[in-house]
Amino acid sequence: MAPKRKERKTTPTNCGVSGKFIKERHIDFEEIKDTMFAKLFVQYGWNKYVEELPSENPKLVQDFYNNFNADIENKESPRAHYTKVLGKWISFSKDSIDEYLGLTSTDAACYKDFIPDFSDEDVIGFLLGRSATCESGPFHNGALCEMAWYMHHFVAANVEPTSNITTINIQRARLLYTIWVRKIDLGHHIYELIRIHGIEKSSSKRVIFPCLITAICKNKGIRSFPQEETLLHNDPISRGSFSRACEQIVKKGKHMATAPPSGPGESSAHAPPPSYSPFEQRVLDMFQGLTMKVDRLQHSIDQLLAI
Repeated sequence: MAPKRKERKTTPTNCGVSGKFIKERHIDFEEIKDTMFAKLFVQYGWNKYVEELPSENPKLVQDFYNNFNADIENKESPRAHYTKVLGKWISFSKDSIDEYLGLTSTDAACYKDFIPDFSDEDVIGFLLGRSATCESGPFHNGALCEMAWYMHHFVAANVEPTSNITTINIQRARLLYTIWVRKIDLGHHIYELIRIHGIEKSSSKRVIFPCLITAICKNKGIRSFPQEETLLHNDPISRGSFSRACEQIVKKGKHMATAPPSGPGESSAHAPPPSYSPFEQRVLDMFQGLTMKVDRLQHSIDQLLAI
């Protein structure tokens, strides 16, 4: 008679949050240190974001969300401000985020708790880098001026994560402008997003703040193993990444300008002209202007050499 097999004990876990990770991005400060965007970070004390972020641990992060304490804000609960990760209860609150990011929020406002004292015309002017009539959006990523481009990509990864960086609706545009003109309580903002995300479990949701959660959990004593899978970070937010975005627009314009003629039997007389966003058009105009200046410079050099 075969020996009776022992039943393997398993720990039941929720299988809620298992979506794609929205990875944080740090800032290449050296490349953009002369910009107003970089100076804003120094002024706000958000220096942690100029460091390379730690790798995220997918297993740890998913367990954090799947077992998130729904009573974490219930002051009458013995587990208030605690949540369970990989079988261990750890303290987790806005203060945990402030401590890790080195934030001081005494002079900051909660974004959702105050009435902005600016108009949508101000918002759109910041986004597009010029005065503009009020529009309802959405605005294309390619239409943003340089400072708004940096802010948009930073917020999309580190403040209010989204996988859609192509378009910006008016609500997100207001958030970008708010951060530009007023320091917000970043720790409170991030904590509320994590708390809501943890309570409203959904397998279709994106997994937000994976690097931050991994780092905080490790600081609280949650053990992780080097051989466990970690994901690669996105490229840092830098002048180089902005320049590459501009180059793609220029390449698109050059490709459209050098498109082959119509084939036999095809008429190009009524073909619509290529359509560009305001930002794309500005880049193309700048590129064409630089090309003309280079041509004139070369002509002047040729004349000097001929003397």
